[in-house]
Amino acid sequence: MREFKSVTVEDVAKRLMDYGFHAPTISWPVAGTMMVEPTESESKEELDRFCEALISIHAEIKAIESGQADKHNNVLKNAPHTADMLAAEPWTAPTPRAGLLPGKWLHDHKFWPPWAASTTCLATAIWCAPAPAWKPMPDENAPKAGSNLLPTSILNARGA
Repeated sequence: MREFKSVTVEDVAKRLMDYGFHAPTISWPVAGTMMVEPTESESKEELDRFCEALISIHAEIKAIESGQADKHNNVLKNAPHTADMLAAEPWTAPTPRAGLLPGKWLHDHKFWPPWAASTTCLATAIWCAPAPAWKPMPDENAPKAGSNLLPTSILNARGA
């Protein structure tokens, strides 16, 4: 990955989600790397499928690096892709719709992530932010049944 100028290890990890794989651990234990740990329970077919995905992603990276694909608006930078993105009208993505189903196995076994691309820092801030400490409130200010105690900034960022 270090030889490439426009694509990061994070882009590859998120693109793997489009291929039906859980995004691997990145930047641990070494910054800028991806840790892949298949277990002994993975079948040869699954390992072959993973290798096919990496080979395909490498071709996508080469297209970006050579200028055939835009360096900022491409399948890697926009990954992972949601079902809503695939069904969007009008189609404005720089890649054909078929690019969102890059492997033949995905036509029958595609997992659609519920959200699209985000930066790791933003996702961490939103999803891993600790809930504020609860403080008793006077009865007149108490939250109504079913209300959420999270700060409005977190709720807005989460789309709640």
